[in-house]
Amino acid sequence: MKQQLNIVVNGEPYDLFIESKTLLVQVIREMLGLRGTHQACDSSSCAACTVIIDGMAVKSCSILALQVNGKSVTTIEGLAEGTNLHPVQAGFHRQLGFPVRFLHLRSDHGSQSSVG
Repeated sequence: MKQQLNIVVNGEPYDLFIESKTLLVQVIREMLGLRGTHQACDSSSCAACTVIIDGMAVKSCSILALQVNGKSVTTIEGLAEGTNLHPVQAGFHRQLGFPVRFLHLRSDHGSQSSVG
């Protein structure tokens, strides 16, 4: 049975109906189409799924979406101000090759592949 979820993501309000076992990372990526939040390790140890919920950093792969009902969520996409990258976004891009919306993986041989 689907339940109602009311959240604000990156300043935009959303009124969704989801299954009770849906993870927040699934809502962000699959329902809202925000691909900057990743579910990379399936064990919540890599922190690629980290979002800010009411000012606190939280791993979105380890929390049910309904647990954030009525709260405000900021993803990596929501950190920028206009066209200016947030220092976190700029740091990922500069140090690791992460553009704002996609994760680039570098192999030991220097080639890149895009995931996102």
